[in-house]
Amino acid sequence: CWRGFGRSSPPSCSCFKAFFDWLFLKVGKKANLLLGKVGCDLTILILTAIPIPLIGGWTGAIAAMLLNVPKKRGAILVVLGAMISGLIVAFVSSI
Repeated sequence: CWRGFGRSSPPSCSCFKAFFDWLFLKVGKKANLLLGKVGCDLTILILTAIPIPLIGGWTGAIAAMLLNVPKKRGAILVVLGAMISGLIVAFVSSI
């Protein structure tokens, strides 16, 4: 945890840990339903390839972290998804 100016940790540190443990558990349960049907790699690729504002590379990177995808494979999937998203936007804007 955080250390600063003589304090061992801030008082809310255990609250953050409890919140994120709960969040990861809840996301993991819901993700298992989708992952059983589609697969982890395809889920991240589709999530990053959808050209909607605020859903893209950052969201794909967070999803890869939450789904425990190895860093190198997650980075490749996010880059491929962003490229597909760029191609979709270029195609739609040229019509």
